[in-house]
Amino acid sequence: MQSSAVLLGLRWIPQQWSLPSEPVHIVVPPDDDHRQRPGLRLHRRTTTASDVTLANGIPCLSVTRTLVELALMNLPELLVVQIIDGALFDKRTTKAELLACLERFAGERNVAVARSRVERAREKVRSPQETRLRLMLEDAGVHVEVAIEISDWDGELLAEGDLGIRKLLLWGEYDGFDTHTKRTTFRGDRVGDRWLGRRGWNVMRFVDEDLSRREATVREWLQAIAEAPARIAAMDPRRSPEVAEARRLLGFDPPLPS
Repeated sequence: MQSSAVLLGLRWIPQQWSLPSEPVHIVVPPDDDHRQRPGLRLHRRTTTASDVTLANGIPCLSVTRTLVELALMNLPELLVVQIIDGALFDKRTTKAELLACLERFAGERNVAVARSRVERAREKVRSPQETRLRLMLEDAGVHVEVAIEISDWDGELLAEGDLGIRKLLLWGEYDGFDTHTKRTTFRGDRVGDRWLGRRGWNVMRFVDEDLSRREATVREWLQAIAEAPARIAAMDPRRSPEVAEARRLLGFDPPLPS
């Protein structure tokens, strides 16, 4: 739970959970006869040896079990998915491990909700605001990919975007204020945007204000999606490998011979 998340140093957990005034959450066996008291929250749950680990010498739930318990709790969906995204980014667990752990609680309350939260998590998400933008779009029916990559013919990574739709050559970036207001980063972003544009990508950058303008942000994505096929149809497939791929996927050019 919350105390295990703090001990394990999970990403993007609320600062409040680390305050001395916060109650300590402890998992005890279902038949344990201890009672709740101020500053202590008991959770009667069955655990196995694999569910327990040591963090700075203190026994606590493993990363996987902690995330599953958070998903089962009555916490905001966005917060839970953000924390799972952070753990996946750090490779501290996998979605397969999380789903396998959830199977042990089949039929219990909130399991379906917890499974949905795990399913919505993604690897390679680099900030909690990226998660917020992605879920906002998904809730409006706009399904995007994360960590879109461009590689050269030898497989060397040339660029990686926060999110987007590869088939439609839509490249989305969430710009945090501290990082992207630095002069070198600002210049690098603009050079990168021009490079992506020459390869046929429609680059869309978003900031914190866009997260509070849900309808406008969703409308911008929907417009870009609607305009993408005509834009790609007008491009020469030799412009970049991504354009050639998009044209084939959209049916403008015949598939490559096998």
